[in-house]
Amino acid sequence: MTIPGISIVRANVIAAIVCQPERFRNKHQFWGYCMLVRHIQISAGKIYGNKRVHGRRELRDVFIGAAESAMRTETTLRDYHDALRAKGISAKDAKVALARKISSLSLHLLKNNDTYNDDYEEYLKERKRLRLLVGQKR
Repeated sequence: MTIPGISIVRANVIAAIVCQPERFRNKHQFWGYCMLVRHIQISAGKIYGNKRVHGRRELRDVFIGAAESAMRTETTLRDYHDALRAKGISAKDAKVALARKISSLSLHLLKNNDTYNDDYEEYLKERKRLRLLVGQKR
């Protein structure tokens, strides 16, 4: 629930469907399970196949809804979406990319039993400073 856009209802849906996050080797497998990716087969500039990975439609709806909610906040997730839009990516593709980012974050947090930190860069700087102080005391 610490991720912007993930409410208590969405968090419970994610936890109930995913159950054991360790069964996903990486975020790409999780994206497939959440139906957030497509496999387009192209040869010589012609599309001859367009496959959608089978998964849970409920998770796709949850993460797309979370992305729409996160776009209304003043966080780094909105900055990420705005940066994608500034690069010229369509609104739909930018929303799906943000949904993938939120799903990756939620998978990581579920696997590591951690909380989301919006100021992660500041956290890393502070942690490095504290490690240097601890190293000097020895």
